[in-house]
Amino acid sequence: MWKPEGWRTGNLALGAPAPAITARWGALVTIPCGSYEARVLTRGTVTTVFYVYGGNLWGFGLNRPGGSPCH
Repeated sequence: MWKPEGWRTGNLALGAPAPAITARWGALVTIPCGSYEARVLTRGTVTTVFYVYGGNLWGFGLNRPGGSPCH
């Protein structure tokens, strides 16, 4: 799996173990998406989705509140 060198959100880099997400942002809503899971953080009108695959942070993105994080 490829990722751009140095991609991170705050001090959390892609490939970080999943518990690091909880340590940084607390307990998040977790949505199963087949072979991966989406951990959802909504603040105001912004929803950040942390994608976890194989126990590690695989990616992250922005979504509209209420939108499906699974793709």
